[in-house]
Amino acid sequence: MIGLPPFEGAVQLTIADASPPVAVTPVGAPGAPTGVTAGAGNASATVSWTAPSSGGSPITSYTVTPFIGATAQPATTVTGSPPATTATVTGLTNGTSYTFKVTATNAVGSGPVSAASNAVTPSAPSAPTAPAAPTGVTATGGNASAVVSWTVPSDGGSPITSYTVTPFIGTTAQTPTTVTGSPPATTTTVSGLTNSTTYTFTVSATNAVGTGAASTASNAVTPSATACSACSIWAATATPTTPSDSDTSSVQVGVKFTSDVNGSITGIRFYKGSGNTGTHVGNLWSASGTKLASVTFGSETASGWQQANFATPVAITAGTVYVASYLAPAGHYAGDGGYFATTGVDNGPLHALKNGVSGGNGVYAYGATSSFPANTFNSANYWVDVVFASG
Repeated sequence: MIGLPPFEGAVQLTIADASPPVAVTPVGAPGAPTGVTAGAGNASATVSWTAPSSGGSPITSYTVTPFIGATAQPATTVTGSPPATTATVTGLTNGTSYTFKVTATNAVGSGPVSAASNAVTPSAPSAPTAPAAPTGVTATGGNASAVVSWTVPSDGGSPITSYTVTPFIGTTAQTPTTVTGSPPATTTTVSGLTNSTTYTFTVSATNAVGTGAASTASNAVTPSATACSACSIWAATATPTTPSDSDTSSVQVGVKFTSDVNGSITGIRFYKGSGNTGTHVGNLWSASGTKLASVTFGSETASGWQQANFATPVAITAGTVYVASYLAPAGHYAGDGGYFATTGVDNGPLHALKNGVSGGNGVYAYGATSSFPANTFNSANYWVDVVFASG
């Protein structure tokens, strides 16, 4: 027998090192959504939630299931990349209470169901109604007229298209005035009234549904031939000879005045010249020095007549002396010497008094803050005025 030749030498085998193991993350279904909340709509509800853990695979959809009690209703599926975490569920029954549960789905499958949302009851929107009654109705007498103002009421869900302002003599309604616009104004002048007759006014609002209830009656006013709603001693065109005095001291300057009729002071006016800077404060005083009202001027112009209205009008009595003044912190007030020496200013129903009728006129008091102006000099007119409303 012929055999293989004997093997001489050595054979070397080399085994390469093995690669390290590769970590593999297991993939599963998503977790349960959390924070599920619901808000009711008309036969619908808006449901929102917080996205859960994806389980290692992107979430591809959510399923939102309404429940009536423990009974599941047809579900709504939310898809997207990623799907939204809010949905409007439609087809619900108004007047029925619902809760909602949400599940998340990925390529592996659907995860556990969330906890139930809060309960909501869908309902149809309320039908519009006629407007509510206007409030805060006020009136100011004029010459055979009155200015009536009011506050806008709730519109009942439909825009207000008009107001009806009805005058009353006692309990007897007179011819109404209709105010239209888009929106209609909340003040109007009612004309055709009878002077020396007392009136009150009610206001009602109208929208597409109809006319609402009438307001409570306004204050009573009596129109007069000498009445007005915004009278002043000087016309807007009146100007001083010396619009800016050289005095630079802080000073309160004012004027004594009376009215022929009862009414209210609604504001203070003064003429402003160059250099009359700083914060101006208007005041109304009794003749004995009691402060009746105060107002800080704002949005002034560089020169000319300035006006500021009191937060609440101040009632005054016919024939009684009052003082209107303002603080000029930098001086340079308007001042015409001798103005009241021999004559006053008569612009019915208001009168700036001639010097000597009630002491001197053209009054002042120096100081950094407002104080009663009891001093006089040279019958000067400091061009201080009031805004007066009769009634």
